[in-house]
Amino acid sequence: MEYQGQGWMDPDSNQVYAQAPTATEGQRLCPVCEMEVDPKLAPTSLYKGRTYYFCSREHKEQFEAAPHKFTNAAVP
Repeated sequence: MEYQGQGWMDPDSNQVYAQAPTATEGQRLCPVCEMEVDPKLAPTSLYKGRTYYFCSREHKEQFEAAPHKFTNAAVP
């Protein structure tokens, strides 16, 4: 199994069988690892007027050190 940017692919075929998660209304994903987080409990960071939620303090610190690496993949 290998992640190809569009989803997980079986190395023996060209078929994508799982997609990377995306946030929906009311659901938040950590921009570092894309894990679902509870916005009521999650550490947050404000970047360019947008609030980002994190699964851990370590991921918040990683984001704050280089937010440009993570903002393209993140969805509110």
